[in-house]
Amino acid sequence: MKTKQEQRLYAKTILESLSLEKRKSKDIIISSRICEILKTYQSKMTNLTVGAYCPIQKEVAWYVNWTLKDARFSFPRIFEDKSMKFYQAAFEKLQKENWGISLPETLGERESLDLDVLIITGLMFSLEGHRIGRGAGFYDRYLEHFQGMKIGVCYEEQMVEKLLTDKHDKKVDLIITDKKIYKVKG
Repeated sequence: MKTKQEQRLYAKTILESLSLEKRKSKDIIISSRICEILKTYQSKMTNLTVGAYCPIQKEVAWYVNWTLKDARFSFPRIFEDKSMKFYQAAFEKLQKENWGISLPETLGERESLDLDVLIITGLMFSLEGHRIGRGAGFYDRYLEHFQGMKIGVCYEEQMVEKLLTDKHDKKVDLIITDKKIYKVKG
């Protein structure tokens, strides 16, 4: 089995091979599927709070065909101690910061401690619900205490049967691609 670094390089090669036009059409499908799942989830509660990422380096643009009404959004901010916290913000009010990552405008916004759903990016996902990220471990540390629904998003080309994992790696509950919704078991 490939090392995690080899898996990351392979995933980046896959992303490079997908044209902008192809990614845009896939993004529309993935965004629609996320909304379908969350509409069902939202019907069971009031004030659905979604933690999400802002795409960088050819990641899925999960928001392009967003139809879900009344969801509140929170976006991550990374701290020097390598922790990640989410802050409520409108998608339109994000700004570019280090490494081209979009973040909430200010730290003065209230930290979101009550996320219901977390939309998670990854370079690759396995059928078992594991993911390979960019290697810093921000999501794995955050997920140690997260109790809500974890939705991984990627293009079908980024799906593999198995990934090399460590004991600290956390699984997602669902993986949504442009071809299928994968429900992860236990």
